Amino acid sequence: MRIHIERARDGSPNGLVVTRQEGDPEYPTNENVGWGSGESRLFTAIKVVLNRKRDPAHQPVPGKGWNLEKRPMWQDGHLVDEHRFSLRSCNLVPGQPVYLITDPDYAYRLLNEDFNAGKPVRLLVEDIGVYGKESL
Repeated sequence: MRIHIERARDGSPNGLVVTRQEGDPEYPTNENVGWGSGESRLFTAIKVVLNRKRDPAHQPVPGKGWNLEKRPMWQDGHLVDEHRFSLRSCNLVPGQPVYLITDPDYAYRLLNEDFNAGKPVRLLVEDIGVYGKESL
C-alpha cells in the first residue's frame, strides 16, 4: 500500500491518496459480516501504516507518527450509517494538531471496492484544531 500525502500551501496535510501495490491484500465486502466490512478492514490497514510513519515529512507531529484511531463516524455526530468509519487523532497532548480523515465520496462508493480494483482512492484530511486551544 502506497500512501501519498497531499499538502496545503502552509504545509499541513489536506489529503491522502492510497494506491494498491502488487502483493497487497484485497479487502472484500463480506456479505455475512456486513455491508461495510471490507471498508472497515481497509481503514484499519491505512491507520496501521500511518501510525508507523516516522518520517518528519509524513507526520503532523515530529517523532509521534500520526497517532490515529479508527472510529465509526456516527459516534462523532456525523449523520451517516453505522458502516462508515473515519480516522481521528487520539491520545492527545496540548499543542498537538487534531486530524480527521474521511472518505469524501462515501455516499456513492465503497472505498475498498475501488482500492481492490487498483484505482487510487483519495481521503480527505481535515485539521479540526489544536488540542488545548479554545476555538474562536
